[in-house]
Amino acid sequence: MSHGTFVWADLSTFRFEKTQRFYADVMGWTFADGVAHTNGPVAAIYTMPEKFQSIGMPSFWMSYIAVTDVAEVAERAQTLGGKVELGPVAYDQGQIALVRDPLGAGFTIYSGPDFAVTASGAAARAGHGLFVSDVGAIRAFYEALFGWRFGSNDNGVYPVSLHGEHLFYCHEIPDPAIRGQEEYWAVYFASPDRDVLSRLESAGGAIVAHMDLPEGAAALARDPDGGHFVLLLEQDGKLSSSTNRIGTPWKAWIGIALIVLLSVSGEVWPWAIFLSAWILAGVRSGVTYLFEPITRLENPMTFWGIMGVYIILLALVIAAVASDLTVVT
Repeated sequence: MSHGTFVWADLSTFRFEKTQRFYADVMGWTFADGVAHTNGPVAAIYTMPEKFQSIGMPSFWMSYIAVTDVAEVAERAQTLGGKVELGPVAYDQGQIALVRDPLGAGFTIYSGPDFAVTASGAAARAGHGLFVSDVGAIRAFYEALFGWRFGSNDNGVYPVSLHGEHLFYCHEIPDPAIRGQEEYWAVYFASPDRDVLSRLESAGGAIVAHMDLPEGAAALARDPDGGHFVLLLEQDGKLSSSTNRIGTPWKAWIGIALIVLLSVSGEVWPWAIFLSAWILAGVRSGVTYLFEPITRLENPMTFWGIMGVYIILLALVIAAVASDLTVVT
C-alpha cells in the first residue's frame, strides 16, 4: 500500500442484517463475517457506532486511504484545518482515524497490513470521488496530507493524481440543490448487470440522481437506511439497459395520465390513487418531496409531518367519495 492510495471501503448502517439482504439482492454480493464478496472481497458492512447513532447520523459509506503513520497524519490534518472525529484507534492489526477535511467531507486513514481486495469487474468497487462546493478550500489540505496533485479545472471537474498516476476526480459543485447539502466522498461500484436499478427500487432503495461522470453514465443511489453510493452504469463503453430505462419513466407517464383524467373528468377519486402512491412510496423508500427531498432518517419530524398531511388528505378524499356514493344510492 502506498501513502495516499485508496485501499478499502465500508458501510456503517443501522440494521445490519436488513442492509446485507438489500445489497445481496441488488448487487449479488455474498457475505462472510460482514465482508461483501464478488469473486473476491469488495467492502465491509457493520453496525454504526453508538457515538454516531446518538447524533442522528445517517448510514454512510466510507472511503479508506492508506498512510504511513495514522497518528502523525491525523495530527497534521488538524493543523491543516481538518477535524479528527475518531481515533487513532486499533483496527484489526493496524490503526485508523476518521478525518473530516476543512469543508466537512469525511474519510478514514489507515495503516497496517494490506487489505485482501481482489474483486474487479461487475459489482466490484470501481473507484471514489470527492464532491465539494469549493475546491480552493480543500486543495492545499489534500496535497499536503497525501501528496496528491489537482489537475486543471474542466467545467468543475479536477483530475487528481499521485506520483503521476490518476487516482480519482474531484467535482466542484457550489449549488447545494445539485450537490446536496453535504460535502462528501462517494464510493463507486460497477453495475452488476442490466437490471440493477429495477432491483434497487424493488428492494426498498432509491435512485437519487442520474449522473454523467468522467467514468461514464452513473446513478447516485440510496439504500433503505440512507447510505448513498454511486453505481457506474457504463461498462466497456456501452450503456446498460438500466441506463436506457431512464428514457422510459413509465411511473411518470401514469401520473400524467391521472392528472389528465382529473382535469377532464372533474372526479375526486383519482386523488386517492395519487395520495396512496405518495404515501406508500415515501414509507417504503424513507424519502418524500415537498419542494425538496425530505428523508426519514435525517428529518424524521418533517418527514412524518408530510406523511400525516397526505394521510389526512387521503381520508378527506375517501370521505368525499363515500358521501357522493351515498347520495347517488
